[in-house]
Amino acid sequence: MIKLTQLAEMFENGLNNLYGNPEIKFHIWADAGRFDKPRRKGNTITHYIVGNLRSTSSSNDANLLVMGTNDLSLEFSIPVKRPRTNAAQSEEELQAVQNGQYPFLEEIKSVINNYFQEAQSVTIPVGEDIYSVSFSAGVSLSGVVDISPQLGQHVTASVYVQLFFIKGGTISKDVQVTFDGVLVPYQHVDITRANQIERDVYAGKLVSKGISSSSAFSIDLNFPSNADNTTKELMRFVLGGEPNTGHFVNVKWGNIDEKLYLMTADNTTTRAEGVTIAGVSAALIEVTENPHILSLPAAFQMGRFEFNSSGVTQVTFALSEPCKAFIAGNAYDWEAQQYTVELSYNDFIFDEEENKFYVYLITDKKVTVTSDISFTVTKEAQNG
Repeated sequence: MIKLTQLAEMFENGLNNLYGNPEIKFHIWADAGRFDKPRRKGNTITHYIVGNLRSTSSSNDANLLVMGTNDLSLEFSIPVKRPRTNAAQSEEELQAVQNGQYPFLEEIKSVINNYFQEAQSVTIPVGEDIYSVSFSAGVSLSGVVDISPQLGQHVTASVYVQLFFIKGGTISKDVQVTFDGVLVPYQHVDITRANQIERDVYAGKLVSKGISSSSAFSIDLNFPSNADNTTKELMRFVLGGEPNTGHFVNVKWGNIDEKLYLMTADNTTTRAEGVTIAGVSAALIEVTENPHILSLPAAFQMGRFEFNSSGVTQVTFALSEPCKAFIAGNAYDWEAQQYTVELSYNDFIFDEEENKFYVYLITDKKVTVTSDISFTVTKEAQNG
C-alpha cells in the first residue's frame, strides 16, 4: 500500500518546484509533525513552511484489486511576517502588515492554490508494484491568526484533498480525448464499440449462436461549455445543422492504447440552467469516407491522387509540414516527411466522366503534397 509519507513527499516536491525559492521551502510531515528550525549556510538562511498531512478516511473498494480512496487534510502554518533569509533583503520585503495587507501570507497561499487547483495524476512505485494515483483539492482555507513560541504570529491554511489509487490500473484523468488537436475537458466520457449481432442460422445445431456482421465506434462526451474549438464546432453543428462534418478525434486510454479517428457529431445537446455553468453533451461517430458527402471545417484541406486503374497497391508522397491526415480508411498523425500508404480496391473512387480513379486525402490544415502521382486540391476543400 501507499504510505502517507510518500504522499507528503509528493506534495512537498510539487510545491517547492512550483515556488522555486531556495531560501523558503515547504516541508510536509505525515501523521505527526514537528517544527523545522531555519537553517543557515553562510549568509543565507533557509526557512521552512511546515505542513502536517493526515488521512481523515480511507476505503478499499475491491476484492481482487488494491484500489480505493483517501480523504486527506493538509494543514500549513504560515508566518504573518516574511522571514529574514539573507542580508540583502529590504525593509519593504520584510514589512509584515501594512494597511491591513498580508503580502507574505498571500504569496504562500497563492503557491498552494496554484498547485492544488488542477486535478493531477501520477504513478508511485511501492516495492515491485506501481500504483496509479490521482487527486483533486479545493483552495486553501485560512483560519484565525495565532501565535506560537516557534513561529510567532502565523495563520493556519488548510487544504482538503480527495485521492484515488489503484495498483497497476488506469486513472480516469489519464483517459484523454482530443478534438481537432484540442484536449476536451470532459466531466465524463463513454467510449463504446457496439456490434450488430446476427443469429448464426448455418450452425446446424439446436443451440443458437450469434455472429457480428458489423460494429460501430462512438464517443459520448459531457463537458462544460467553454471558449475552446470543441465547443465552437459543436455549437456550429447545433445551430447550423450541417451534417457529416469531419473532425480528427484522438483517444488515449492511459498507457494501454491510443488511436486517431475521423468522426462527426451525432446527437448533441446543450443545457443552461439558472446561474450554473452551461454544458454540452455530444455523441461522436466515425464519419463516411465519401468525399461528395463529407463536409470539412474551414482549416481543413481535401485533395485527391489520380490513377488510371484501381490495381495500384500503394501511393508514396511527402508533406510540407506536420498534420493529421485521413486516407484509405485510416487516420494518421504525421510529421513532415515521406509516407507510403497501402491501397486496396475499396479505397478508389471512380469518376465516369473523367474515366479516372481517385484516392482522397484529408488533412487538418492546408499543406503542400508532393508525389510522382498527380495530386490536386478539390473544390470541396476550397469551399470548406
